[in-house]
Amino acid sequence: MNENIINVIPNATSLIESMRSIGYSFETAIADIIDNSISANAKVINIYQREFDGHPYVQIIDNGIGMDKNELIEAMRLGSKNPIDKRDEHDLGRFGLGLKSASFSQCRTMTVISKKNNNINGYQWDLDLIQSTNQFSIRELSVEDIERIKNIDELKGIQHGTIVQWEKFDRISESASDLSNELSDLMNKTIEHISLIFHRFLDDDIEIKVNYEPILAKDPFMKEHNGTQELKDKKIFVEGETIYLYPFVLPHFSKMSAADKRKSGKTNEQQKSQGFYLYRSKRLIVWGNYLGLAKKTELGKNVRIRVDIPNSLDYIWEIDVKKSRANVPSKIKKNLLSAITDGENVSRKVNTYRGKKELSKEKPLWQFFTERDENFYFEINKKNEIYQQFIRTLNVEQKSLFNILSKALAANIPFQTIYSQIGSGKESIIQENDEILKSLEEMLGKIRKTNIVDERLWLQSLLLEEPYASDIKTVEFINKELEK
Repeated sequence: MNENIINVIPNATSLIESMRSIGYSFETAIADIIDNSISANAKVINIYQREFDGHPYVQIIDNGIGMDKNELIEAMRLGSKNPIDKRDEHDLGRFGLGLKSASFSQCRTMTVISKKNNNINGYQWDLDLIQSTNQFSIRELSVEDIERIKNIDELKGIQHGTIVQWEKFDRISESASDLSNELSDLMNKTIEHISLIFHRFLDDDIEIKVNYEPILAKDPFMKEHNGTQELKDKKIFVEGETIYLYPFVLPHFSKMSAADKRKSGKTNEQQKSQGFYLYRSKRLIVWGNYLGLAKKTELGKNVRIRVDIPNSLDYIWEIDVKKSRANVPSKIKKNLLSAITDGENVSRKVNTYRGKKELSKEKPLWQFFTERDENFYFEINKKNEIYQQFIRTLNVEQKSLFNILSKALAANIPFQTIYSQIGSGKESIIQENDEILKSLEEMLGKIRKTNIVDERLWLQSLLLEEPYASDIKTVEFINKELEK
């Protein structure tokens, strides 16, 4: 059988422009470049977002193994690696597209300069050049071109390493009134992203800085908090490889400081952050997601399950080019469901116990009632010390009016709004803003001016009330006042 084989060469301009729309955000694009640096055994990665002669640029400079001239040309090639080839277990790449697709998604000019064996070489992708020639062509930089690159002395000062530079941010500038300010805002989001995605590398021996400031690692599992519960780990054996599951249950959020909450993830997103944290060779791919196996629940919001997979199993997890999406292989779904169930059972106890504790105080400010049809309601507890002290300051008519008001308040508690806010992982504003002690001091000052309420009884009653009872600084303040 005779075959007439025709080579169909892609249209360069069309393909490149299509690659720009894969779906990278600014922070995921930067993360993809950092992947290359870590795969090159870099220990120090410096990121700069600056301007030169009025033109903004972004640089990622690492002290990895670097590339010689031929290696650099190959790295600039589209699809420089076959995704089905066996890789080093620490290699964070897969498709051989990350450097190019991530860069093209953000800018029109991407320059790479690398030093190896005491030689420095540089090449550049310029999408305006591609558009004019319709060829997959890269520009070789002359010695003079390389000398003009900002921070080139940093590369010269190390034994080996690489600079990746972005310029001409056409897509970002289209939607921004001030490109420099917009890039600064995007870089702030990127810092938050990097601190989570690469937190295990940052905890080890890799340093990442943005404009000279070190990025501090997040700790989504709050391993150093004494209230965190680490459940029994599990191993799953798939096609000769091992997947590791490490379930954690975080402490109740009232037991976490504002700094703890920031370190554990994004502020006010505790409920959204429950679920699997999927790592590929220590690099976080997907987080705060049950990957279609379960729904997020309010009582299960403290569950976080670390899943470690080797890069050799990329194909069964369907890891995408951006390394931000994965699908659970059907053969291990039962194992993952078991980990979810175990974690939710413990998380439920953490949250329900907290609720019982608050409602079991001797004379709480609010009383909780349930009816036979399982409906429930709250009423102000008239035996509460704070209530009693306040009511004694009123005359008969004022007491009558206040009782009407208190019943109206109890009947109109916005349960749906409260549930919605707590369901989204939020705590009360006063707790989130760390203003508990400040508000107490203001109230105490007003009470002392009136000289009506018994100051000592009032302070003692606050030791049983939230949010005061759970705030260490406030408790210390109250005890000092009581000792006077």
